[in-house]
Amino acid sequence: MRFSLPLSPSAAHASLEQLDVLQLLLESHDHIRRVAALAAQLGQAQDASPSYLSETAGRVLSYFTQGLPQHFEDEDCALLPRLFTTTISVEMMQRFQELERQHEGIELSLDQLAPLWLAVRNVPACYPTLAEPLAKLGRQLMIQLEVHLMQEEQYLFPLVRASFPQETLQELAVEMLRRRDRLN
Repeated sequence: MRFSLPLSPSAAHASLEQLDVLQLLLESHDHIRRVAALAAQLGQAQDASPSYLSETAGRVLSYFTQGLPQHFEDEDCALLPRLFTTTISVEMMQRFQELERQHEGIELSLDQLAPLWLAVRNVPACYPTLAEPLAKLGRQLMIQLEVHLMQEEQYLFPLVRASFPQETLQELAVEMLRRRDRLN
């Protein structure tokens, strides 16, 4: 996912004043949902051309081995450490533990899917033998991600919004963009 910001300092400053980390994370969630749906659809693409299969498998593989880990890093390295400096209820700490378990489950699913996507990307002719596990595991991943994202949006995001002033949300957004080398 690309976040494009104006190049002029005054325009960049104006854009950053309107930007916050939750907006960026919601955009990332939308992208995750789109790529997860694409991964699930890949298992149903029996009539697709070899070039489509290869390209789609490559896109899904690239996102889930590079983009999604960046998203997890955004949460784990920027957002949660700051949040843990505030007072958090026992109930919310339990929710955080559940979100972490979900990350682990998602990573296990990705460990199963990545070799399949790699195989289809490199040798689309192998698709017919991999279609069934791609469909099953792709749907499973899409469900896991949707449950996880909904819980973040329902519990984590409101807590973040309530815990920090807009200035801190903007600082976190800038930190996230810098970590991804998308802001000078």
